Amino acid sequence: MYYNNQRVKIENIEKLFSEYSLDIQDEVRSMVLDGLDLIEWVSVCKDNPYRLNQIRLAMKEGVDPRFFNISDGRVLYSLRKYLKSGFSGEELYRFVGCGFDSEQWEYILSWAEKGYLDKRLSLVRTPKNLWSLIDKGLQNNLPMWVFTTGRNYSVSEMNSLITIMSNGHDIDKFLIGSWRSDVIKVLGEFSRFSWYKKVVGAVYDFISLEFLLLIGELAKNKVIDADLLVAYKGSQGERGYYLYQTYHLSIILQAVQKGVDYTKLKDYNLRESDANVILADMIANRSIPMKGRL
Repeated sequence: MYYNNQRVKIENIEKLFSEYSLDIQDEVRSMVLDGLDLIEWVSVCKDNPYRLNQIRLAMKEGVDPRFFNISDGRVLYSLRKYLKSGFSGEELYRFVGCGFDSEQWEYILSWAEKGYLDKRLSLVRTPKNLWSLIDKGLQNNLPMWVFTTGRNYSVSEMNSLITIMSNGHDIDKFLIGSWRSDVIKVLGEFSRFSWYKKVVGAVYDFISLEFLLLIGELAKNKVIDADLLVAYKGSQGERGYYLYQTYHLSIILQAVQKGVDYTKLKDYNLRESDANVILADMIANRSIPMKGRL
């Protein structure tokens, strides 16, 4: 091992590396004793003797030099422990040079140890603030690779989508289109109900939050009527819409809650004022007491 064109020996380490700390000099001394040539890493780790220590030990243990580019000595220590457990490390090569910090590497090593590192899991496309949620999903054996395609998700959206999957439902339709985060949140809450599958098929990304909430209230009142959810999906960039408007569903919900026949309101051409008159008449007629003798 040579430094500044001079062969490094135990006797000249202090002189050759006088500008380095004693800890670095000790590591160089150990390199000489171990017969390891890591001189290129001495200047790289000038202010980080612990990293140099872990690189030296890793090289001594036969760790692939590609991992030496990991800048945090604590991660290298965890990596060494991982490899000593019998793993080859090949599954980790693709993450070297991606700029992951120590916290992210600890996630990666944990997932690798537990067998969670699906090749489809593109972590380089995943913002760091979502990694804890990726971990949450992987711990529950969910296919979290679907969130690592480069699409941006908020913490709230991903939490809700994880809830939907955890309740045994498919989320493919929510991974395309332009879904509002408040709509996704409500769908996550709805996914625990037995009627969820009966209504979610008629839910599209153009649905309003108010319309969705009314669908939920009707379902909770045991009214799941496909006619009320008929929609024009739009074409060639045209935004879709539901044939029934929010006021229709609101008035129909009132009819259900009042115990009158809501089907008399099933006409999407009804104006709001007309629908309200029909509802008022049904409630009034129901309330008229019978007169005369039987």
